[in-house]
Amino acid sequence: MTEAPLTASHAESHKVARILTPERLQRTGILYARFALGAAFLSAVADRFGLWGKYGGWGNFANFIKYTEQVNSFMPAAAIPFLAWAATLAETFLGVGLIIGVSQKIWQPKEKPIRIQRMATA
Repeated sequence: MTEAPLTASHAESHKVARILTPERLQRTGILYARFALGAAFLSAVADRFGLWGKYGGWGNFANFIKYTEQVNSFMPAAAIPFLAWAATLAETFLGVGLIIGVSQKIWQPKEKPIRIQRMATA
């Protein structure tokens, strides 16, 4: 009678072990990081256009341009609006790209790290 619970428990532990493989955990972590970073980029862009209201940092784009001017005080005044828009567009494209997973294959290594290490030491 004591064998049945042990067998069921043993089968259940193997099922959990198959679900929680290191590869799955790594993929899940990368997916979470992509979504979190993409949401952070898009949240900053939303704040620049006043979508967060009184809870945001800049509140509107004019305040963000003033901040950009302070950070880039070494740049000519005529370049400040361009820099503010460039940062906004870059953060928008990066945020959307991270969330939808653009170019994931570009950043993944073609060879296994062990093979690369063996080639480097040969």
